[in-house]
Amino acid sequence: MRKQIALLAAAAIAVNASAPVCFAKTITPNATAAASSKSTATADTEDRSDMEKALATVKSRITIPEEYSKFSCTTGESNGLKNYNFTWENPDDISGNSYYVTVTGDLITSYTSPDRYNYGQKRGFAKMSKKAFANKALSWLYTVNPSMKGYTVADDDIRLRLDSDIVSISFSRKYGSVEVRNNSGRIYLNKYTGDVLGMDMNWWQNAKFDSSADVLTQEAIKEIYAKEVTIKPWYRISTDYETNKTTASIVYEPQNSFIYNASTGEHSTMNDDYLAALDTDKYSDSGYDMPAEEEALDVMEEDDIEATPATGVKFTDEEKKKLADMSKMLTSDKFKELMMKDKYIGVTKSHLVNDFNIDYSEEAPSGFAISCRFYINNKKEYSEIYVTADAESGKVISFNNYTLNSKQALDVKKANSIAEEAAKYYYGDIFGEYKADPENTAPAVKTENYTVTSRSFKFYRYVNNIQVSGDSIYVTVNSDGRVTSISSNYTKDVDFGDGKIVNKQKALELLFGQQDMSLYYDGFTDYKSVPHTYLIYSMDSWKLNARTGKLCDNNGKPLEKAASQGETCPYTDLDNSRYKSEIATLYNYGIKIHDNEKFSPNSKITADEVNALLSLINAGYYEDPVVEEYAANGSESTSAKYLTRKELARLFVKDMGADRYAKMKNIFKSPFKDVSDSSAYVGYISIAWAAGAVDGSKNGNFDPDGYVTREYAYHCIYNYILNGLDS
Repeated sequence: MRKQIALLAAAAIAVNASAPVCFAKTITPNATAAASSKSTATADTEDRSDMEKALATVKSRITIPEEYSKFSCTTGESNGLKNYNFTWENPDDISGNSYYVTVTGDLITSYTSPDRYNYGQKRGFAKMSKKAFANKALSWLYTVNPSMKGYTVADDDIRLRLDSDIVSISFSRKYGSVEVRNNSGRIYLNKYTGDVLGMDMNWWQNAKFDSSADVLTQEAIKEIYAKEVTIKPWYRISTDYETNKTTASIVYEPQNSFIYNASTGEHSTMNDDYLAALDTDKYSDSGYDMPAEEEALDVMEEDDIEATPATGVKFTDEEKKKLADMSKMLTSDKFKELMMKDKYIGVTKSHLVNDFNIDYSEEAPSGFAISCRFYINNKKEYSEIYVTADAESGKVISFNNYTLNSKQALDVKKANSIAEEAAKYYYGDIFGEYKADPENTAPAVKTENYTVTSRSFKFYRYVNNIQVSGDSIYVTVNSDGRVTSISSNYTKDVDFGDGKIVNKQKALELLFGQQDMSLYYDGFTDYKSVPHTYLIYSMDSWKLNARTGKLCDNNGKPLEKAASQGETCPYTDLDNSRYKSEIATLYNYGIKIHDNEKFSPNSKITADEVNALLSLINAGYYEDPVVEEYAANGSESTSAKYLTRKELARLFVKDMGADRYAKMKNIFKSPFKDVSDSSAYVGYISIAWAAGAVDGSKNGNFDPDGYVTREYAYHCIYNYILNGLDS
C-alpha cells in the first residue's frame, strides 16, 4: 500500500514505585546518596534471601517459558526501598526480546514480555469488548499483586485503535470511594489475544489513610472556599482566523487556590510538611555545562563575489507602489538622529547603527516598523541598545538598553514616578486606559546577599473597570533613575460591550451548581519511603463566563465535553438496520460522522462523508481522491454530492493504492450482471469486490448508479477493515 501508517504504542509510565512523585515534587538524594543506591550484577550476601523471596514471588505468579533460560538479575535501592530486577532471555532469539520484571518492596511494579514491542502492521478489530479487556487486566494485576485487590479501579475511558495491536488499560488507587492521587499505572494487552504484554505502576507501599467517613459536606467546604477565594473578571480577546473577526469575552478566574483538610476545613499542612521533609544539604548544585563556542563561519571576501548587473528590468505597478511606500520610511541616519533626541533611550553620537531593518508590523501606525541595534564596543565603553519604532514617524514602540547597570539600592518611590512619566511619554495616547499595578510601590526586599537595583513597573489596561488580558505596559527603571526598557501591548478594534457581569456571590453560586470540590488523598514519600498521606478538599481549576455564568474556556466559550469512546453506540434508530453491530463497532473505534442520537441509516451519503470516515481509519494519513476524476463514465458527482456505488468502489481501490491497475483496459471480467466488461468502472468494482469491500444483491446485480446509504457505506468500511485489504 502506498501509505505506511505508523503504529502508535501506548506510552509507558516512566515512574517506578521505588520513587513516587506527587504534585510535581520529588525528594531526590544528592550525588552522595545516589552513590549509595546500589546496582550490582549479583545481590550482596545480606540481600540474597530477600532477592530469593522476590524471585520466588515472580515465578509463582508469572509464567516464564522454559526456552527463556538465560537469566540475569540486579538489585538497587532508593530512599530505603529495595528493588530487584529479573531478566529472562531466549538464547536462540536474536531479537533480544526478553521477560523483564521488577519487584519493589512487596509489589511487582514493572513487567515486560518479549511481545511488548512487537508491533503488527495490519489494522483490525479487537476480539474482546472494552469491559472484557479491563476485567482481564485487573484479574492479571490481582494475580501478580494480590494485596492490591479491592483498592484498584480501571479507567473506563478505554480507547481502541485500529492501527495498534495494543490496548492500554489505565488503573488507579482508591481507598474506600476516594481517589488516591499519584498512585496509578498502565497494563498493556494484545488486542487480538487479550494476553498481557506489560505493566508499569507507581504505588505507595505501607500507606495509611484517614477515614473519609467524617469529611465536611460539599455545602460546608464550598462555604469556606467562597469566603477565601478571590475571583477577578478579565476581558479575554480572541480572533476567529477564518473570519478575521476579533471578539471580547469577560471571564471570571480565581486568583488564589487552597487545599483543605477535608475533615476540619482548615488549610492542609501537606505542602508545608513536604517542604519540612526536604533536607537541602542533600542536594548538589552541579550547574550546567556551557555549550562549546561555535566555529566561525567562512565568509566570502568581497573580491570573491562577482557582480551581476541587472539590465532591462521592468517593475510591475505593484512593485512600484511598494517601492514608493518604502521611500517614505526613515533612513538609518535620520532614525539615529531622532533616537539621540529621545529623553530616555540613551543613544549617543558614538553609537554605531549595527543592525537596521524595516518590516511589516501591525503595531506600527504606518504598517512598517524599524528594528535597530545601536552598538558601542571599545576599550573604554560597551553599550548595546535595541529599539523598535514606527518606520515612518520614528515613534518608539519598545526598547531595551543592556548597558545601564547599577549597584546601589533602588529608591522605589522615585523609580515609580520615573516609570509613570516614561509610560506617558511613549504611550500618552493610550495611557489613560491603563492602571498601575499595586505591586509597583511595594517596598524593595533587601537581604544580606542581595540588593534590588531595578524594577519592572507594570500598567494594565482596563475597560469598563475590567482588566483586559494581555494588554499591558512595562517600564523598567534602575537605581540610577535610568529607564532601561519599555514595551506595550494594546489590542485595537474590539467591541468590549457594556461590561455588565454577574457579581461575585452569584458567580460562585453558579460555579457550585456546575462543579463540586474534589475530595482525594494526596501526599508524598520521604527518604525512608514512608508515605505521608492527607485527605484533601480542593477546587479544580475553573473559568466562568462572567455574563452567562457558564463554565468556559480561556476565551469565554462554553466547554465542550470531551468525546468519550463509550462501549454503547448512542444511535437510537438502528433497531431495523441489518448492519447495526457493524455500525456500533466502528463507532467504538471513533469511526463516525457524528455523535447525534439519529444515525439515519437509510439516508444517502456523500463522498465528503466517506472521505472523512476513511481518514479516521487511516489516522489522518488518508489522501482525498481527486473527485473530479469521477467523470470517467460521464458522472457529474462531486465530493459534496451523493455517492453512487461505483464511486464508492473507486474510493476503496484508490485507498488500496490499486488505482493504476483498475484503469487497465480489457483485463477485467465483471462479477455482476449489470456491470459490463467495457465499463470505465469495471476495474474498480472488480477489485473492490474481490477485496470484500463491496458486494452485490442476491440476483447478481451491483446497481452501479444507485446511491449509497449510510448503513451500506459503514457495512462496506467494516468489511474493508475486517478483510485487511486496507493495509
